[in-house]
Formats: sequence, structure tokens, C-alpha cells
Amino acid sequence: MDIILIIFLILGFELVTMIARLIFGSAKRFWNLREIPNIHPLFLGFILVIFYNYWYFLEIGIALIVQGLLHHLIILPLWIGESEFL
Repeated sequence: MDIILIIFLILGFELVTMIARLIFGSAKRFWNLREIPNIHPLFLGFILVIFYNYWYFLEIGIALIVQGLLHHLIILPLWIGESEFL
């Protein structure tokens, strides 16, 4: 497992998330307006970790899980004052 790759993936996922948030606002509002079911990347990360066949699925899955937790538990409370976890 390549820790450096996982850290870069976390930073990349968070950068994309922050840019999308600046453009679209809340992800919950974005998906509710389109009436499309939303699968949170954190859950996708769990699926990749549990059912990985190749090493990069495991690393991407771990990065998605860590990024989701960091985003909701640290970054959003600092940025907007709430975690929007549920």
C-alpha cells in the first residue's frame, strides 16, 4: 500500500469537492434538485475496500473514506459551521 499515493488522492478528491461546492453549493441541494439518488463517495470507498480486486481499488477506497471523514468532521465545520454529515 502506497501511503504517498493515498495522501495525494485525498488531496485531489478534496480539491474537486471544494471546487464543486463553490460552483454548485451544497451537494445535498445539488442532488435534490435533480431528483437523482446520491451515493456518497464515502460509501463508494467502503465498497471498493471490501470488494477490491486490484491494489488501486484498495488505495482509492481508503482515500475516499478518509477524505469523506476529514471533509465532514474537520473542513465543513471550519468552513460553514456544521458538518452536514446526515
